[in-house]
Amino acid sequence: MAQKDPTISRIRDEAAPRLADAGATPDAVAGPLADPRRWIALAIVLTAGFVVLVDATIVNVAIPSIRNSLGASFAQIQWVVAGYALAYAVALITGGRLGDQYGRKRLFMLGMAGFTLASTFCGLAPNPTLLVAARVLQGLMAALMFPQVLSVIQVTFPPRERGTALGIFGAIVGIATVLGPLVGGLIIGDNTTGSAWRFIFLVNLPIGVVSLLAAAWLMRESRAPQSGRLDLAGVAILSIALVLITYPLVEGRDADWAPWTYASIAAGIVVLVAFLLYERLVDCRGRTPLVQLRMFRDRAFSVGSLTGFVFFAGIPTYAFTFNLMLQAGLRFSALHAGLTTIPFSLGLMTGSGMSIRLAPRLGKGILLIGSAVFALGMLGIIGTLQAAGPNITSLQLAPALLVSGLGMGYVIAPLVNIVLWRRSCAPRWHASRPLRPKARSTRRCSSLSAASRCVCEPRIQAPPSPGVLLREPVDPLR
Repeated sequence: MAQKDPTISRIRDEAAPRLADAGATPDAVAGPLADPRRWIALAIVLTAGFVVLVDATIVNVAIPSIRNSLGASFAQIQWVVAGYALAYAVALITGGRLGDQYGRKRLFMLGMAGFTLASTFCGLAPNPTLLVAARVLQGLMAALMFPQVLSVIQVTFPPRERGTALGIFGAIVGIATVLGPLVGGLIIGDNTTGSAWRFIFLVNLPIGVVSLLAAAWLMRESRAPQSGRLDLAGVAILSIALVLITYPLVEGRDADWAPWTYASIAAGIVVLVAFLLYERLVDCRGRTPLVQLRMFRDRAFSVGSLTGFVFFAGIPTYAFTFNLMLQAGLRFSALHAGLTTIPFSLGLMTGSGMSIRLAPRLGKGILLIGSAVFALGMLGIIGTLQAAGPNITSLQLAPALLVSGLGMGYVIAPLVNIVLWRRSCAPRWHASRPLRPKARSTRRCSSLSAASRCVCEPRIQAPPSPGVLLREPVDPLR
């Protein structure tokens, strides 16, 4: 039997602690680095991710109750929903960067503690203003916590297990997105004038405490090597762009779509373009940008990201409007509205489970099939509403909702896996290729206008001395 080379074994033993602290995946070195509790850690972070996504939609069925209980205006109710989403969107990329720099476990626990505290504030809010403020804080804390889910999957699971973990993550994302109305309906029931809506937030308290204790005991800390300093200017520019676009969309109806609303949206688009140019300039100068724009040169990544944007932009909007129609238009109770969405949730869970098995054989074809089935289901919902009119029943909607959920499950569960798999498996160091010392961009940009014309080649980083014989998969969140 062939003997192991003692030199390679010694190098791996010396590299193991450094790579573990840096966040390298277990397959980068020998077996002892593999976290034996990685599946438990996955359950912890997915539970937290599930709560974050449920809280984005659970408020939908509580809208009439909140309006009646607190006397909130239409704009305030919109901010209860949009404030969470806006704060989450503004801080999401920053949360991922902070996890890379200061430790994913640390940021996860900080975000979970803040999210639990903000949920308590939401449940105890005495007026609409404080409820909106608490929801904004809740969104900010969710943005610190949620990016660590994908990071933990990337650095904890070896490539042979990462596809399964990403598939489970995708299924959880899809299920959580549509399960919120059902959970909210079960909590509120027929109580549309009292304070039962407060428990949709207070239920996060025990979940948060248990998750914090489990994370402190069972999760392993990791950081990204050479993550670079946080691009604070990029954070500021992106935040301004999102606020300029989102604020008039929420306030436009109450303002009767005054000219300032259109001007604000146009200004937001201009600032967003300036943000992209600035990020390119930062990258060309050899610093770490907030968004790695060169990732979008990968066709699979860019198309997959666009598909994800369309789905995750449309589904919450559909869920909000559909539940508002059921309660305000058809006079369904919160419980009745939540139970009406059960076929959609069942279809989503079934489709997610099937897609994990079908995706390896069909590849990107599973996304095409899922999109077609989802569109067919949506057309079925529209046709059923048109045919049945105001006397429609939950049973009549069930077949179309089931088909819609099935199609969404085919898309959501494998989407993350298909988008990230090729990037997560690309090696940064390879023993068979000659290594060159650290180099900056092949071209330098001195101004923002030059950044629009500058073409930057990916920077080449020198490996750590024991890493010549190792393979470290790329962390796509860096």
